[in-house]
Amino acid sequence: LALAVHVTLFSHTVATLGETLALAWGEEARCVTLEPVSFIDELDAYARETPRLAILGDAVAQAIAACPSSCELRVANLPPCALPADLRHHYATWVAPAAPVGVVAAGYASILAAITNDKSRAYASLCGSCSLRSSCRGVAAEYLAAFGDVALPARSDV
Repeated sequence: LALAVHVTLFSHTVATLGETLALAWGEEARCVTLEPVSFIDELDAYARETPRLAILGDAVAQAIAACPSSCELRVANLPPCALPADLRHHYATWVAPAAPVGVVAAGYASILAAITNDKSRAYASLCGSCSLRSSCRGVAAEYLAAFGDVALPARSDV
């Protein structure tokens, strides 16, 4: 039996992501999926609980660097611009996370449906000139509604 871990990232949990992952890896997790919190009923609550993309990008970059080779690290619902250019090759595994082979988890199909729902994705106006646009799924429409364009990572290399 393989252990798969799904970590939902909230504003208040990003700071402890390293400890959370160390615990998962200590239990020999074969797959870890990181995902920002999904839309919460009220935009005010969403804005309080959702980590900004720039902060998430830094946390995910640290997770990628620390991930043991025996574990697959997946990231859902982040645009490639959230990571530094030298780590964007990990984006290929972000687009459609799937349950590890042999792992059956109650409700996992509904989680995957929500993660891969492109209808809830949107692009900011500044995304139009981005060189990564053709391979990007965008960001959660709720994220743009809550934070606007200014909350997207400022990258000079896109």
